[in-house]
Amino acid sequence: MPSSKKTEKWGSLIGVVLAVMGSAIGLGNFLRFPGLTAKYEGGSFMIPYFFALIFLGIPIAWLEWTLGRVGGQKGFHSCPGIFRILWRNRISPYLGFLGLLVPVGIFMYYILIEAWCLYYAYLYLSGTFPLYKGGNAYIDFFQNFTGMAQDGILFDTEHSPILLFILFCYLLNMFIIYRGLVKGIELVSKIGIPLLFISAFIILIRVLTLGTPDPNYPERNILNGLGFMWNPGTPEKSFIESLMNADMWLAAAGQIFFSLSVGFGVIITYASYLKKDDDVILSATTSAAGNSFAEVALGGLITIPAAFVFLGKEGISDSVFQLGFITLPNVFEKMPLGAFFGFLWFFLLFIAAITSSISMLQPAIAFFEEGLGTGRRSKYFYIIIYYINWLFICSIFFQGSNCIR
Repeated sequence: MPSSKKTEKWGSLIGVVLAVMGSAIGLGNFLRFPGLTAKYEGGSFMIPYFFALIFLGIPIAWLEWTLGRVGGQKGFHSCPGIFRILWRNRISPYLGFLGLLVPVGIFMYYILIEAWCLYYAYLYLSGTFPLYKGGNAYIDFFQNFTGMAQDGILFDTEHSPILLFILFCYLLNMFIIYRGLVKGIELVSKIGIPLLFISAFIILIRVLTLGTPDPNYPERNILNGLGFMWNPGTPEKSFIESLMNADMWLAAAGQIFFSLSVGFGVIITYASYLKKDDDVILSATTSAAGNSFAEVALGGLITIPAAFVFLGKEGISDSVFQLGFITLPNVFEKMPLGAFFGFLWFFLLFIAAITSSISMLQPAIAFFEEGLGTGRRSKYFYIIIYYINWLFICSIFFQGSNCIR
């Protein structure tokens, strides 16, 4: 049975649209998407990507928004509760329980990467990032501070700053969620998403005005960088041959699920807090469009052309971590005012990460409120969540390189 207590509602429709957009816009937009684009012949990847967006992602988003609002009008906000009223079968709540496990499971490691981004932003802002050293400085630095170089290395005293950043990010997430939908998630999304777009536009303008930064490589210019991302086909394969790659179509579909946050249980929970007369189709389409704009027009147009003009086609890595934390610092090293743009880039990634991570515990909170009658601010609930997550984080630290690799 749903709780008899008065449930929360979003403060405004634009607030929930930005909250869903914040949940969707994450590291996948700015790191995973460019990596897949580089892996699958650049412009050829755009075709299956937009097919998956139009015929798979947006219809599923419409469905989740609609189902969530129906569940919310009947007093349910958790996936098990919503599934129970949609399909009156004994197993339906257990299927809905996946909508809790998936986002909470992602949260457990996502917050680590969120702290990495904030740590990099701090190093660039403070001028202590290892710029202009050349060689394998970026690889060595990344391996050391993530624990790849040696099991348990993060517990060395020289690595204590990253541990503090992880603790800070964890407590910040808990504080935002503690404040509730309107004063917490919605407020952060209203501030964070515009700030993210402003930061991205500043970096994008700088990238699009790079021209040909190295006269020794005239082919490495911004037009060729844009062409690599948008032109279908390559010298090695024709456009039709590129489209025959079944793995590329599967990767594009997977990116849409990951990017739009559909099928994870977040959107259906968010939509359950809508008002009865809120337009779910318009809201779903707007949030999906904003997410895709951030992914293609900002994430792709920043990362791929910048790496192309400074490092060449072969320098664009298809590895998410290598592209974000090793390749791009190499780019910022060669770019005028590289430290400033490096700070903006990783600050942007931090905002994208935190607006996503704060959404991942809302399905679990809704379940606890309905199933156990606990309030959002129940100290016992947060103690349980706190220790479960920190046990997982500590297990990663102790395993070190075995987990990261």
